[in-house]
This record gives sequence, C-alpha cells and structure tokens, in this order.
Amino acid sequence: MKNLNSFFLFAAFAACAFLMPACSGDEGSDSREENEKNSQENVPVDLSAFSEHTNNFALNLFQAMNIAQSENENSFVVAPFSAAAVLGMLYEGAEGATREELYQALHADNSAAISEAFAKIIAEAPKADADVKLSLANALFVNSGKGHSLQADYQQRVGQYYDAAVVGLDFARQDALETINDWARNQTNGLIDNLLEPNDLDPEASLCVTNATFMLAPWQLPFDKKESQGGTFRKHTDYATVLPFMCQRNAFAVCQTGQYQAVSLPYANGNFEMIVVLPKVTARQDATDAVNTLVAQTDEAWLEDLYNGLAMRENVELHLPHFITSTSIQLNDVLTALGLTTTFTPQALFTQICQNEQLWVEAFKQKAKIIVTEEGTEAAAVSTALMYGAGLEENPPYYFIANHPFFYIVREKQTGCIFFMGKYMGD
Repeated sequence: MKNLNSFFLFAAFAACAFLMPACSGDEGSDSREENEKNSQENVPVDLSAFSEHTNNFALNLFQAMNIAQSENENSFVVAPFSAAAVLGMLYEGAEGATREELYQALHADNSAAISEAFAKIIAEAPKADADVKLSLANALFVNSGKGHSLQADYQQRVGQYYDAAVVGLDFARQDALETINDWARNQTNGLIDNLLEPNDLDPEASLCVTNATFMLAPWQLPFDKKESQGGTFRKHTDYATVLPFMCQRNAFAVCQTGQYQAVSLPYANGNFEMIVVLPKVTARQDATDAVNTLVAQTDEAWLEDLYNGLAMRENVELHLPHFITSTSIQLNDVLTALGLTTTFTPQALFTQICQNEQLWVEAFKQKAKIIVTEEGTEAAAVSTALMYGAGLEENPPYYFIANHPFFYIVREKQTGCIFFMGKYMGD
C-alpha cells in the first residue's frame, strides 16, 4: 500500500467528474492490433510496479513544474496522477509515434496493463480508508454541436477502464461553459472555481478530456489550535516573514540524511500520508536554492531511500505552517519537456478517438488547490486536455513547397554514387 499512498501524496490530488452519457459514436476504423487487445485480458496487474513506474512521471512532472515556477518563487501544487490519467485516456486512442511518446512519458513497462492498472486505482483507492473521502472520476466532453462523436471501441475502453462519462455539449453555447464549470465546482466542494475561462472553450474545439479527484482527509493526530503560534519562515538568507504554525509533540516516522529531514504525517487510519521533506540549510546557504537543488535530485532511487529511511521516533516536536496553495497552469511546455513532442501538434496520431477526425491537444490545463489546517487536508484539482481536430480526407494531398533554402544531392541510384551535392539559398 505504501507505493499507492506515496503516489497520491506526490499526485497532490485532482478533480472533475460524473456526468450522464449524452453522446455515442458509430463503429470506427480498424482498432489497434487484435493481439494487444487480447493480451489486455490476460496480463495480471502488478499495481505496486505500475505505481513505481508512474511515480517516475510524478517526480519528472514535479521537477519540470518546479523549474517552470522557480522564476516567480511562489508556492505551487501539482497533481501528477490527474495529469497521468488524462494521458492514459489519450494513450488509449493514440497510434504510432504519439502512442510511443505517451507510453514513455508514463514510464510504463507493460503496454497491455496500463488500462487495467488505472482501472484498479480508480476503483480501489477511494476504498483504502473509510475515514478519508477520496473521489476519482473521468469525463470526456464532446462538441456534439459540430457533429463530433467518439469511435465506439474507444468509448467502450475509456468507459470500461477509466469509468469515464461521455457528455455531448455544443461548445458554441454559453451553457456548455457553465455546465463544465458548475460540474467542476460541485465535484470539488467549491475548491476549483471557474475551471474554464470564456476564451478557453473554443466553439471549434473537438473535445475536452478530463480527470477529477477530490480528497478530504483528517490527520490521524490532529493539531490543537490552542498550541498554534507565530513563527519565522525564512525564504531567503536576507528575507524572512512571520507565519502561523501548527505545533504538537508526538510520535512520528522521521528520516534524516545529510541533505534533508523528513516526517510522515498519517491521515485517519494510516493508509494515506503526507511526507514533508525539509532540506538542511547552513547559515550561509539560501533556503530557496537549497530546496530547488534537492528537488532536482529526486528520482526513483531517492524516493525509495526516503521511504526506507522513515522510522518511528518518540517525542517529535513538529512545527508546520498551516497554508492554502492554489495553482493554475497550462502544462503544454512542461509535458513537451517530458517528451510529448507530437501530442501538441497536428502531426499527433489520435486516430482511434473520434470519427473522421485528426486530433491533437491544443491546451493541457491544470488547476489545483490544497488546504492544510490543524484538522487535516482538503485538496482538489482539475486536469483537462482540450483537443482540436481536422477532418480526415480519403486521399489527402502531400505538399512539398520549396519556399526556403534547401540542399540537394545528385547521385547514381544503382551504385549509390553521389556526383553532386549543393545548397540553394535563393540567389
């Protein structure tokens, strides 16, 4: 269970969810190879192995987000599992290079087990602790106003493995935006408000692929508000501020190395936890530099060392700021840096998703919020991929327009001998 719990710690929580099906597709073109589909049913799901591999995605996303956010030096929260689930649904409808890059980004080691593993997490994680409220859901909002529909095989797969609702909306109507935003707000206890701005939902878009999670978790050892007090929080060597700190003395699992201290704060019955990692800072060291350096060093081996190093210790005096962090970010550049090079271009191969549509992801957006108080943690996020499409032609033309500098080769084909090579610059 440790791998699953840690996965949700770094996943930081995500939200968007259930709507009744309102759009269905006709039988699509030939689905991916039949042997892969058959093997899907026969591959046992090693959830711990899947979580370990997907934790690599979580760490890579966290590192990339840290780089993207480092310039403003503000707090941020990111939801890797939410993003991974959206990528998983995209993977179900991808082919060729796009499918391979999604496979690599998810750090999967068994293509046939990806669907089963996501299905198992979505079904079982909310049951891990009766006193922790965790809801996971997926939805695909299809622009039925433009006549778009999902291929039957794809709709069956995302329904079976991701429990995804398929909802037909006319994106040109104002109530489409209101429907999605009201749904996100309701599913996140109001934490995620106005998921999409008016300009986000383009009437020409094809569909919106969305993952959702909401978490409300009480501490196993709640803090007494009477013990809360002000304390100094040092962001830089020459900059400090006074923040409210929650305080208690109790037994906690802790870990200490030459680079950091860590403490595990269990929720409810102990099946979920928050691990706080505090870099060690010398008198002359900048605290912001120290945390950025440590984040850059995190990988699978580092994570395993952290887990293995945690051990119960009595009489731990814990001081932790209670805080609220909200983040809204477009992840196109971050995910591109993780290897999704065709996903955000018209060269993407999402040919298994929609009828007669060549799709690509135009915008991958995430909103997240976390509230940490004396009682526990409430957190939510929405990850959504807004997809555009162009109609597929029976025999599309191939364009070659030499309207910029080029080079050339003159050769003899049978021998392969090159006689001339040149470059033309327009002069």
